[in-house]
Formats: sequence, structure tokens, C-alpha cells
Amino acid sequence: MSWSHSSMEILVAPAGRGSTRLVEVYHGPHTIRERVDTDSMSAVRKFAKYIADYLNLIKDDANFDDFFRWFYSTLTQAAEAADEKALQAAARHLAATATELPSNIIPGQGRPVELRELEPWPDPVDLKETLHQCARYIQKYVFCQPEEADTVALYLAWTYCFKHFEVAPILVVTSPTKRCGKTTLLRLILHVANRPIPAVNISPAGIYRVVDAFLPTLLIDEADTFLGRNPELTGIVNSGWMRDNAYTLRCDPETGEPRMFCTFCPKVIAAIGRLSDTIEDRSIVITMERRPKNVHLARVRKAAKMEGETLARQFLAWVLEHQPEIKEAAEREPHLPDELDDRAYENWRPLVILAELAEGDWPERARQAALQVFAGKTESPPQDLATRLLADVREVFGEADALTSSELIQRLTNLEEAPWSTFSHGRPISPHKVASILGRFGVKPVKRKNANHYLRDDLQRVFTLYLPPQSSTSSTVVLSHELHNNLGGGTLPGSPSSSNTKFHPLSDFDRIRYDYDGTSGTSPSENRDLYEEYEL
Repeated sequence: MSWSHSSMEILVAPAGRGSTRLVEVYHGPHTIRERVDTDSMSAVRKFAKYIADYLNLIKDDANFDDFFRWFYSTLTQAAEAADEKALQAAARHLAATATELPSNIIPGQGRPVELRELEPWPDPVDLKETLHQCARYIQKYVFCQPEEADTVALYLAWTYCFKHFEVAPILVVTSPTKRCGKTTLLRLILHVANRPIPAVNISPAGIYRVVDAFLPTLLIDEADTFLGRNPELTGIVNSGWMRDNAYTLRCDPETGEPRMFCTFCPKVIAAIGRLSDTIEDRSIVITMERRPKNVHLARVRKAAKMEGETLARQFLAWVLEHQPEIKEAAEREPHLPDELDDRAYENWRPLVILAELAEGDWPERARQAALQVFAGKTESPPQDLATRLLADVREVFGEADALTSSELIQRLTNLEEAPWSTFSHGRPISPHKVASILGRFGVKPVKRKNANHYLRDDLQRVFTLYLPPQSSTSSTVVLSHELHNNLGGGTLPGSPSSSNTKFHPLSDFDRIRYDYDGTSGTSPSENRDLYEEYEL
């Protein structure tokens, strides 16, 4: 056969996930494109036969065998060259990318946790003035009340000396909806706080391993998207409140040896809406509001980071200089407003102690901040199911000295906006369930005249201990449908599946979330202080 090899050109693309690739054959004015499995000789032979017939190149089988040997050799060489060229391009791309990343980063496998290194401020630091600057710094970029800015400033100072205190209150930053400045405030806190580690989403293991390794200020944003649905995570967050109990136990997967992980550190949590009552009870809660149109704030840029790091260096220098005074002050009881309950007292105690060390107007500012922030927190407190039932029992009991179990249930189910009429899968709450919940408070029905009676004398003590003083007005609390159903209740009024649908005037983000899990912190068998070697 007489035909010129030079008259035919074969172009081959790199292989994709398999061995099939695009092949283009040019011969004179003709162009043939086909996807061919170049690793299959039969597939290549079939393609070569098609080309020879289409171009009318071959007259007999002997000539086709010669053409096929040339075609197969040329095609495979072109395929190898294309693959090699693609690999070289990929290598160049990876090399170029690697030069832009730190050497300790493995693409796709995360990066090591790195803490910033701070040099203490070289000049003497007046804590009172640094707190003033910090409060102004916050209000420069975030719309908030002065008392809230003071609270954040004190909390930031405390992150540098938290090891001296028995309690680590959580700073919760919440808002009724988006665009209220929560994330902006977290950015400012990131610039000023001691050893900040931000996390938009974090697992239970992530918390206790990071805290145990670094003792950081843990910044958790977007908590409303995952924290409420994870009781294990809630328990670990709660466990870090009291230092003596701030441990979780895990077993080594290879040896089975029990290992203790510390969970005690400052934590800042930002969320839309309310968090569980167990978290908020351990927290100082700041409620953000959307900036009014006539209020103008500075934008957070590189200058804000530099300002924040200056404040961080000053806080660090002051704490390093005043370690003995801080340690001594941490043992005393400061004066706090009587309106604070026991848990709020513990939460605010470290901040007020620092304010007293700062002197000037800061002790009074701290007490005023505690009073206002705590008052804002208690205007619509989250209630668990047991406390809600107890409050409703007090309301329906009236002036009666005793009520039978059936009378009590009848009055409870007649309450408007209460869940008791449809509590048990659309039926009223049962006497057994009422007895079970009230039994947690030590209240038991007494048998009289063949009926179980609840006595005012038994209930009054519990009312005094667990409920706020009764007022002429009462606030309505909406139970979480999901939790209510998980606790064995039926469809609540206002749920989509209720036949008599009533919607509460509050929007969905105002619905109160309930956490029936208590604190699950594990106390160490031996009280070991892991903080003596902790260096700021």
C-alpha cells in the first residue's frame, strides 16, 4: 500500500479517572473525534478499522495490519506524552501552591493549632486606663450599651488570669436575629483575648482536646446551628464552669487506659436566640441589637487588629506584674448587688474582683454592669419542663389548702397557652407524670378519703425555693416542640400538626430551647492542679 504517514495527525488528551480519553484524527480535510479506551487493544483496533474504512485507506487485510501497527504505536506514544505533560503541569501547580502555604500544612488534612505570640507591653500599665481604652475600643466598632462594653472589657482582662479563679463563666453573645454585630464583637475579642482559638463548628472531642492542650480562650460562633442539637457537646461546655469538676474521661483506643482531659478555660459563644438554660445559667449573657440607621460605627480593618493587640499586650503585662495581688484577691468575696442569684454571683465574682483591683470608678461600673446584664437575662428566663409545671401548679392552686390529683390536672389543662391539655400525645398530662415531675422536688401526694391530695404546706416550701416571687402579671413561656415530644409529650398548641393551631406572638428565634441534661463534668479522683505550670 502506498500512503503517507505524514498526511495523518493524531492528537490525544490526558486520561481522566479511567483509561478512556478523547482522540482526534486529522487527515486532509477530514477530522474524526472519538473517546477511546487506549488501554484496550481491541478498542483501538476497532477505532483504527473505522478510520481506515471512513477514509478509504486500506484495500486488504494485510495492508490494514501494517496500518494498525503504525496507528497503535503512534496513539500509545501520544497518550503517554499527554499523561506526562498533565502530570508535570499538576506538579508545577502543587509546587506553586505549596510556596503560598506554611510548610506545616498538609492540603486537605487541616493545619496545626497555632497561638499568637505576644510581647508584654514595655511600659508600666494602669489597669484602670486599659479597661477604659478597651471599653471605648468595643463601642467604636460595635453597637452596644456602655455596661455591655464594660462587661466585655473586664472579661477580656480576666482571660489573662483565669487560672487563679475557681469558676470560668461563659460569655454568651446573643441576638434576636442576624446582623446585630455578634460576629464583629467576636472579631474584636479575637484580637484582645488571651490565647484565642476561633471555631465556627466544633465537636465534643475538639473542645476537650484543644482546651487540655492549650488552655485557650475558646471562641465559638454560630452556636445556634449545632450546639442545641448536641447534648454531649452541651455537657462538655457546662463541665468547664467549675475548675474542680472541669474534666472529661476518655479511654485510650489502643491501651484502654482512662485519660482525663481538662475543660476549664474562658469560652465565648455567639448565637441567634437563646441557648439551653444549663449553659445560660453558667454564663454572662449579652444581648446585641441591630445598629440604628443614625448610629455610625468604624469598620473593622487592620487598624482594629493592631489596636486590639496593643490592649492584649497591656493586659498581659499588667497580669504578669501583679500575679501575687491577683492570687490573693481571688480568695476574697467582693461586694455584689443583692439582686444576683447564687449562680450569677459566681459568674460575676471574677470580673468584679478585677474591677476592684483596677480601682477608680471600675468597681461601681462593674456592679452596675452586673445588675443591668443580669436584669436583662432574667426578663424572659428559659425554664425547664419541671419548673414550668411548678409555676403553673402555684398559679392554679390559688388559696386552696389541698387539691386532689384529678382537681389539679383539671385546673392545669384549663390554663390558656399551657401545654398540659395536649401533653401526652394529644391527651392531658397524666396523674403519674405530674407525680413524677413534682417528685423531683420532694413533693408527694397524700392519700385522703380514697384520693391522692397535694397539700399547700408541702408545695409552699418548693415554691419559695425554686420560683421567683409571684407578681400580678405572668409571662408566657413557649416550650420547644421537639423537646416536649422527646420527653413523652404530644402535640403542643401552635405546632404545625395541631388541629387547633395557635401561634405565639414571638417569632421562632425567640422560642426557648430546653436542655434536660444536667452538667456531666467528671470530678477527678484526686484534685490535681494542672495550672501551676501555666504560663501566660
